[in-house]
Amino acid sequence: MGVKFDFFNDGKDEWLKAFCQYFKLDKDAVFLYFMRKNPDNLTQCKLISDLNIDLNAYQSSEVEIVCRHMTTASDSYADSYKNIGVLDLRTMLQTKTQLSEFIKRYGVTVDVDQKIFSLDGKKYPITSVGEECDYCFEGRAKPCNNYFKCEVRKSMDILGLKLYKYSATVEFFMHATLEQISRYSSIRRCPEILQTLDKILSALNGYSTSAYKMSYDWMKESTKCFLIEFPIGLHEMETYSPIDYEGAWSEIGDCLEKSGFSRYEYLTHKIPQNVFDNMVFLKWFVSIYFYDSEEMGSLLPGCCVLPDKLKCIEVN
Repeated sequence: MGVKFDFFNDGKDEWLKAFCQYFKLDKDAVFLYFMRKNPDNLTQCKLISDLNIDLNAYQSSEVEIVCRHMTTASDSYADSYKNIGVLDLRTMLQTKTQLSEFIKRYGVTVDVDQKIFSLDGKKYPITSVGEECDYCFEGRAKPCNNYFKCEVRKSMDILGLKLYKYSATVEFFMHATLEQISRYSSIRRCPEILQTLDKILSALNGYSTSAYKMSYDWMKESTKCFLIEFPIGLHEMETYSPIDYEGAWSEIGDCLEKSGFSRYEYLTHKIPQNVFDNMVFLKWFVSIYFYDSEEMGSLLPGCCVLPDKLKCIEVN
């Protein structure tokens, strides 16, 4: 890797130095430019125009960003990250990990590839929002109306959303305080996915068990909390993925045209990925450099963090 950005341990001067090294700019000139400009007006398009940045001239594979991921573990699994790294949710559920072994104690297994949730050997389909109720979780002869789904189906849809729509990717912070990271969902106490699995388990059991049973038990056993720090290549991150790809041209078209790309090339997906990576990175950089903003990201689907790239920081 050519340039490393560490928004946790370095200061603004180091950030600016790395920024100018990557985009091949004069550091003193850019510093003065930033001093004179209102950051509220520093859009990606303005940066590209004023600093003469060609988005296609810089390879995102040459950039690493130091990231942090928070997790919890029991004493017996405290060192597991040093051996297996940080895995995506698909791998964590389907291989022998603390998470997969833990939920087995409650009769639960999840086959992500086959879209099957199993409880005590009985198999249930993992559904997605918008799918018909071909399988009735409550054994009714006629499927429910889409507007009146049972609680199992609602929770199963959420599981399907996390595993398939969001691709069960590894999530991380690129810039945030410990307090901000700790406040994110339940990660300081237990894996976020346990809350979803708990609701499915409770509903399938007819609410004879708490909707937080596994989560609470995990908290009792897994008392160690870690910040796992590792560098990730910009090209390995999910950067540009708008909900309405075609409609998003109205927001970014000017940026892409300044780098020589047309709307036709955009709509036919002929623009190199590093162009989008660089465009999104400009937005991240302004957000962090000027506003000290919290920034999150995720790895591309199927990617994990290798153990030799990380260090664990216990935060208990």
